[in-house]
Amino acid sequence: MMVLGYWEQACALLNHGLLHEQLFFETAGEFFGVWERVKPIVPKGREMFKQKLFLAKGQESYCVKDWYRGKSLYTARAKEPCLVLVSVGEG
Repeated sequence: MMVLGYWEQACALLNHGLLHEQLFFETAGEFFGVWERVKPIVPKGREMFKQKLFLAKGQESYCVKDWYRGKSLYTARAKEPCLVLVSVGEG
């Protein structure tokens, strides 16, 4: 669980523009492996913990990995269909 908490914090910093996106994506390959391992259980974890935003920052960062395709993080965020999570007010 500590690994998930670490990456959730790192992704929150990235998503708020506090980490340089190129640096993050060039050096944080572990994040993609971690996310791929937990992605199938995220919906169940959100339900079990009654936290609709459980690992939402990691999901957001994973979805905006468009940096590799030469797009800005903020441009990608506006266009990615997988970023349709839930609003903060719902849970």
